Amino acid sequence: MVEKEQKKATFRAYTFILVGIFFMTTIEITYKLIQDYGTVPPALANFFRMSLSAFVILSYIAASGGISRFIQFLKLYPKYYITASIVGIFGGVLVFMYGLSLTDPAPAAAIFSSNPIVISTVSILFLKESKRVQKILGIIIGFIGVFIIITEFKISDFFEQTNQLGNLLVFIGDVLWSIGIVIGKACMNKSEDLKKTTGMENFDLAGISFFISTFLMIPVVYIEREFSLILTFNWQTWIGVLFLGIFSTGVAYLFFYKGLSMVEASVGINLFYIKPVITTILGFFIFQAIPHYSFFIGLVLEFIGLFLVTSKMKIRRRNDV
Repeated sequence: MVEKEQKKATFRAYTFILVGIFFMTTIEITYKLIQDYGTVPPALANFFRMSLSAFVILSYIAASGGISRFIQFLKLYPKYYITASIVGIFGGVLVFMYGLSLTDPAPAAAIFSSNPIVISTVSILFLKESKRVQKILGIIIGFIGVFIIITEFKISDFFEQTNQLGNLLVFIGDVLWSIGIVIGKACMNKSEDLKKTTGMENFDLAGISFFISTFLMIPVVYIEREFSLILTFNWQTWIGVLFLGIFSTGVAYLFFYKGLSMVEASVGINLFYIKPVITTILGFFIFQAIPHYSFFIGLVLEFIGLFLVTSKMKIRRRNDV
């Protein structure tokens, strides 16, 4: 009976994670569709993405009775969530959106899905996490794969190629976002007692981060004089913008973090591998987009790197035999 309940709980957890990842895979596709339907610059699209996702997550926190827990979290750890918001969500996601506007969905998804590799690198440098041979090897192989995806083997005229510049910006956004995640990770480690006593969730941090980033986006959009473009949106653009903020981000984060809280984080993160695969398939059917052959070479290397970084398998040394 207990085993049956455990299987049900595991199945439910994986379902939550997969639903979350599926909605995340639509970020690149949705924004490209929005670009096809009308003029929605990256900053304006990001403003809607941040504000709508903040509304979704904070509404869930309120509806689930987590307001007191959330307020307690806000009082205790401002330096963590404010820094994570500025660097990871505001800076990282904004740069990612600018990069996405210049490249195709498949390479953007593949590059951003390398975040476990980037997070491991930042964690080793700043959180003094273990420097296992397997992890270091995975980081090196993974970065080689990402480098191939970004450059498409066209290094000599790199900055003259729009796609490659977009890929580079996506990677910079990925690095900034990953730094924000590591700051959030440090916060969650520090607040372990609060998690036990109040049931604090990862999406508490996500909710406040999106909320802060919404206000940080206002002067950017104002300086770029993009608010007036809202009046030019057609109904397809509105559907795309609403979907991008509500489902691709807000609902995606809720499902992903909810599922992640029910299984080992490393196991749940491994499912993130399927994001670029689904995005590539959707991109082919919607845009008839066939990635450059270098994409597939880089993706294989990235997957190998991701596996080595996130797997708990240990590489034996000679003196261990």
